[in-house]
Amino acid sequence: MKLDLSGRVALVTGGSRGIGQAIATALHCAGAKVAVLAKNGAGAQAAARALGDSARGYACDVGDAAQVETVVASVARGATTCCSASATTTGTRCSKPT
Repeated sequence: MKLDLSGRVALVTGGSRGIGQAIATALHCAGAKVAVLAKNGAGAQAAARALGDSARGYACDVGDAAQVETVVASVARGATTCCSASATTTGTRCSKPT
């Protein structure tokens, strides 16, 4: 299956290493502009640099809603089509029913 994400923006949490980095790479190879998010901002920026000019790295703790809102707004300002795809590999929380 060939996926064409040209002109789309993908936001990948945990994108600086492991599965998240592999997802970011695959989305980039499919033509998406990629926003790489990770708690370690330097790691996110390094992973984005490795993808090339169409990727940007952002420090973001996805467990902190304020940080997520700030980063998503920043990505949206720099994109013509924002967040057409997203992949989350971190920050999942599960609450017990009350």
